[in-house]
Amino acid sequence: MASLGTDPAQGCGMALWENNGDTGQYGTTMALMLLPHWTDGCIGSSEGLFFEASGTTPYHFLTAAAMSANSSNPVRELRYTDNNASVGVPMLQKMGIKYVLVFTDAAKKQADSRGDLTQVATSGPWKIYRVGDSDMVVPLKVQPVVVNPRSGDQRERNLELGTSWFQNADEWAAIPADDGPASWQRIDVQVDMTRRVGEAPLKPGRKVDIVVPATPIKTVALPDITVSNYHLGDQDVSFDVSQVGVPVLVKVSYFPNWQVDGADGPYRIAPNFMVVIPTSTHVRLHYEASTKDQLFYLVSLLGVLLMVFWRFRGDVKHRSPHPFLLAATEPFDEDSFDWTPTAGHPVPLGELEHAGHHDAEHRDTEVSELAEWSAPDEASPPPGTL
Repeated sequence: MASLGTDPAQGCGMALWENNGDTGQYGTTMALMLLPHWTDGCIGSSEGLFFEASGTTPYHFLTAAAMSANSSNPVRELRYTDNNASVGVPMLQKMGIKYVLVFTDAAKKQADSRGDLTQVATSGPWKIYRVGDSDMVVPLKVQPVVVNPRSGDQRERNLELGTSWFQNADEWAAIPADDGPASWQRIDVQVDMTRRVGEAPLKPGRKVDIVVPATPIKTVALPDITVSNYHLGDQDVSFDVSQVGVPVLVKVSYFPNWQVDGADGPYRIAPNFMVVIPTSTHVRLHYEASTKDQLFYLVSLLGVLLMVFWRFRGDVKHRSPHPFLLAATEPFDEDSFDWTPTAGHPVPLGELEHAGHHDAEHRDTEVSELAEWSAPDEASPPPGTL
């Protein structure tokens, strides 16, 4: 993979590998997540270590399933299609995946049947293919539409919308977005009850609902433009456009912390990417800490400083060798004292010796003597009168 990245005819890009338990022979099924490490960041990993935190995760595993013979399909309630390259390749293109790696005979047979997959290398049992038409930043041909909000769990509503477009793009005349300029058409969507599987989320056999446009989509064709000088950094994306005002799709996971220079947006668009409208021929998206992030960074820093302060101040020393026992500090009032016997207070952990120094009988005697402090009898002088 490193040699592909340095090859001018191929270059850097995102990679997706066949999902199969046999990859555990490398030490873990997550071993190929180290592709960015071994290629100095040139070859990215579609699946990352912290994928649970990303809203794009369901679409990765839908794609991996379609390109794998025995995928684990870990995200529940998705409508998976296994080992079908005619389904998987369009998903690879939507995800901006440049390379796909397969090693089982069944997956290789599927990949070899596709003209838009070109074998570029082999490595042991692996065949490595380059995916055609899978750029990370692309100008849109049709103006997106904004889907009006629906009630309920918004994460579920977004997953329904994203998977419906991702797996059934032919049912959508335009890509659905969560927001956008006032000039973009607003539409309603509805659940296709004829394809519902199961009745309630999280119940056995349940599958995520498929939604379809309830409002006719008015197709608005966009001018052809070119995108060039694309660069993907750790926390930024930049590119140039030949014409401003035409929406550009950026196949990077959306999050509210993303900001953009030289464009309006970013707006969240299916499945979980971003779309911007350039106002300048050079556009740069960058990920910045929000006000809440900065506040909690400060709280964390204060917590660390407080721990350092407490450590250098030293351990707390109690005035009494038995701080948990009742100590009389005021003159004794016999009339107000509650003479009801009570159980002894627990002995502080530091007061009891380890079993290797004192036997159990000695410890029991010590506890009994300490317990007598909280249960005085009438024959003994009350505390505070001596």
